[in-house]
Amino acid sequence: MTDNNDLWLTVNLDDDSADSAREVVERSHVAMGFARGEQLDERALVGAPLPVVSQWLFDRGAAEAALVRSSTVDGVFALDPEGFSTRATNGVRALPDGRLAIDARTDPQRVLLEGPSVRLLLAIGLDEVRAVSLGVPALPLSVPAAPVLPEVCAMPWLLGERVAPPWLVDKFSIRSQGSLYSRAVAIASVARLCPAASTLAAFGAAAVDRVLAGDTPDARAGAWLSALPTETRSALVVAAQQECDALRDGLDILMEHCAEDSAGGARIATQWLERRDDLESVSILLRNTDGVAQLRDDLAQLDEQARSLASTWDALAPEWSEQLQCSASEDPGTWWTEER
Repeated sequence: MTDNNDLWLTVNLDDDSADSAREVVERSHVAMGFARGEQLDERALVGAPLPVVSQWLFDRGAAEAALVRSSTVDGVFALDPEGFSTRATNGVRALPDGRLAIDARTDPQRVLLEGPSVRLLLAIGLDEVRAVSLGVPALPLSVPAAPVLPEVCAMPWLLGERVAPPWLVDKFSIRSQGSLYSRAVAIASVARLCPAASTLAAFGAAAVDRVLAGDTPDARAGAWLSALPTETRSALVVAAQQECDALRDGLDILMEHCAEDSAGGARIATQWLERRDDLESVSILLRNTDGVAQLRDDLAQLDEQARSLASTWDALAPEWSEQLQCSASEDPGTWWTEER
């Protein structure tokens, strides 16, 4: 660590990888513990089990919002603030994948997460997490009953004779260990984006026969979905709807980065486009599920709003993405895969 204008930190997270963070997270008096210009009473901060805080973030943020503790280093945490804007103290660093690394080994750290009508202040110490919901009304830290996470079918069974590109294999591996929505993204992405053209070229008429017989990743993904309990399928529709809402909120964040000419705008724009692509895959998987019609209507409205921001996308200049390139090839005509 050098000075406040050039902050570096390397931490070991749960995946045992070393991440070097070079982006300085915005700091403010609010994140230091002040609300509405007045110092926050420390008694307002209540101790909360980490799973409770993580569930609170998941319920009110985007699909992957979560807080996890390092399994190898006491006082080190990883926060995925998806769906929230953040302000934090000096021991919090932004990682290239969008997470925040929180180093509370020496000094307690604070993170303020803000979303639509939601403000949560976290105080994170070496072995404890305290939190308070700011604003009126305060939102309680409570854990609703979570659906049982379904097992994800093995990728070879899902693929059949197809061969997935490495980026899709990695995506499936990571996503299949996550939340209900994340697991659906894993299944749906393979069903929609595993290259069909290369399979037809390699297996010829035999591949055509399999397609005609319904022996495809899409059909297998549909069988996986159909085998889920009704309440789990309903919860998945709700999770997809929440992701749609989070993407709509994310457009405001993109415009802010564009207005501020932020160096990280291109990466954030690419992540937004990939999340929109993920949601397309999930919505197709859910196409015959009760309640999905409203999701499709909301997606159409989201797309209309996002496409109207042509100058914003041009200014942000999203980065090259293997996923978006594959989506443009396998599912042509989607606006979020257009070259910019």
